[in-house]
Amino acid sequence: MKTVEVDDALEGHPVQYREVQNHESALFLSYFKNGIKYLQGGAASGFNHVDENEFDNWTPRLFQCKGKRNVRCAQVACERASLNLGDVFILDCGADIYVWMPPDSGRLERIKVLKCSFHISMQLQNNSLLKGMRQAQSIRDQERCGTPNLHCLDEDWDTNEEFWSIMGGCEQLGDLKSPQDGGDDSDFWRVNKKPLVLTR
Repeated sequence: MKTVEVDDALEGHPVQYREVQNHESALFLSYFKNGIKYLQGGAASGFNHVDENEFDNWTPRLFQCKGKRNVRCAQVACERASLNLGDVFILDCGADIYVWMPPDSGRLERIKVLKCSFHISMQLQNNSLLKGMRQAQSIRDQERCGTPNLHCLDEDWDTNEEFWSIMGGCEQLGDLKSPQDGGDDSDFWRVNKKPLVLTR
């Protein structure tokens, strides 16, 4: 509605562009060099202000990094059922950020996680670590001024006690979704690029 008001006030001179979540144009995505991240909330949450430096009453958040060519990082339900063995996940616990990289996760997903974590806390010493790990750094550095500890769970993805105490224990890892059950990365991109149809 405000767009129409501004357009009318400027006598129709502005050019308008519309972007829809998960159907963004390549040009729009290019404006977000570190990737775009959608969080739960909005009008339904009452736009409650959250001080992200307050860790006392922190509610853990889980992000999934998925995709083949254009890896996306999206917030998912923070529960064990959200995990699968084919994608990289970021568990944001406020003072600690865990990057869970099972062996079957993709190389580009790992790179995206690096980007995202870089914005949550300054630069990681090992830039050769591979988009998922960067996403976790993003959360640590840009959202929390570098305060949280960043834990990369690569070799200890199945044994890290702190991560699994939040995600329901590591005793029965056989019940985690397989990479196939998590969905194909190339299908994920194709599904999200299907034309959007608006109806009245």
